[in-house]
Amino acid sequence: MRSARTRSLPAALLVGAIVLLVSAASAAAATIPLTGGEVDWGIKKSFREYVKGPIAKGQIEVSGGATEAADGTFVFPVGGGSYDLTTHTTEAQATGSVHFTGHFSEGVSALDLTFSNPRVVVGQTSVVGRDVVDHSF
Repeated sequence: MRSARTRSLPAALLVGAIVLLVSAASAAAATIPLTGGEVDWGIKKSFREYVKGPIAKGQIEVSGGATEAADGTFVFPVGGGSYDLTTHTTEAQATGSVHFTGHFSEGVSALDLTFSNPRVVVGQTSVVGRDVVDHSF
């Protein structure tokens, strides 16, 4: 009996070490990086129409890789992100910016708003975030 117990102890240690190695490998591979794609973001249509309309008489400019689609929405290239295999959450970090100006007086815009680098998180709770670079009304 005693020798069987002595032999099982090293086997138990070996199994424990294998479990730790597999756990470490699984943890390292728990996310898949995003290497491309795009984020489409409309930014409220009525606001876009107001900026370009007869009251604000403004402009909308895109930069940093963002583009304006034919329907007036904006397309931002994905610069990075990941998909988490454990939580099934996708996070996409886009690049580029959209700059709104309007209500010009003596060449100065009273409305000056820039949205840049939108971040989208899709999981159990979805979030769209962005950097507001400068704003004034």
